[in-house]
Amino acid sequence: MVTVNAWTKCVNAGACTTPSRTTKIDQRYNYGHSKRHAHPVNGVTWYQARIYCKSIGGRLPTEAEWEHAARGSCGHYPGVDCKKAMPIYPWGNAAPTCKLAAMDDKSAGGDGCGTKQSSPVGQRPAGASKFGIYDLSGNLYEWVNDWYSEKYYAVSPKNDPPGPSGGSKKIYRGGAYYVGPPTDGHFLRSSSRKSLSPTTTNLYGIGFRCVREVTD
Repeated sequence: MVTVNAWTKCVNAGACTTPSRTTKIDQRYNYGHSKRHAHPVNGVTWYQARIYCKSIGGRLPTEAEWEHAARGSCGHYPGVDCKKAMPIYPWGNAAPTCKLAAMDDKSAGGDGCGTKQSSPVGQRPAGASKFGIYDLSGNLYEWVNDWYSEKYYAVSPKNDPPGPSGGSKKIYRGGAYYVGPPTDGHFLRSSSRKSLSPTTTNLYGIGFRCVREVTD
């Protein structure tokens, strides 16, 4: 995930603007906090996230790319018959714990496993996907490129669906530090999807990551 430190460099270079919400407005926002440089940046709109990715030669992942990164494919998870059902979480089918994800765990003190905030990026290797990607479940939700359409995947291409051509809301995936078992365990699943207007600014629970095209 893109960190506060990385976003700050982009702002200093003149390619990005200050997040729409910062620590000065609400302590749940990470930008401007003296001790959260390694935390994922939040408080950015979908459009701001897209601009950042473009500034580093990348882009936001499609929803299909994001889910493949989180769920892998058959053969990635020993003991899981993914021909019947793909793994539930990036790490497999084991129930979420604070070792695996930054989440709301009442037994550990609640939101953020008791910290009441997001976590520094890349702190939970046990929760990484089989591609070695960290924080795909919990910590912060993540903007993806696609417009939201409830019925899109009933008519989309089978391989590499690019997402709908338009819409009013953008999709975000992956769960956040304030959701988790037992009440909101669904939102930590790799299949869970939610949507908001791309101009929404009340975004303490949403960050993002970028992808780059593979070249030979």
